[in-house]
Amino acid sequence: MVLLWEQIQLHYHRLGGKITIKIYLEYKCYRVWIYNSHGELIDNDLPISMQKYKKIDNFFWEIQNIYDSLFIDDGYEFKYVGFSTDEQKKLFFKKTYNAVEQLRKKLENDVKLEIDLSQL
Repeated sequence: MVLLWEQIQLHYHRLGGKITIKIYLEYKCYRVWIYNSHGELIDNDLPISMQKYKKIDNFFWEIQNIYDSLFIDDGYEFKYVGFSTDEQKKLFFKKTYNAVEQLRKKLENDVKLEIDLSQL
């Protein structure tokens, strides 16, 4: 998988294409989505070059776990219940901001970063 990702990145860099990383909340899915310059999904994970930064990966897993806890999914019922307090919501946004900033600092200049938290 690493080799495939590196080949895809190299291919798009040579063509002048831009990789886009989107931070998007989806139940039971990792928050980081990687797209090529044509808008096609490449992967749903941190870029290979970022996976060595365990702190960033841990930030996104923590966000994942918090977001997933905002749902009831017991086999009978599935629904979004949300945050129990405004303080919890603020803390979640702060953690998300911190994770995104850590990722942004490590990204190459030619990678576009988009954030969509409209689900909240």
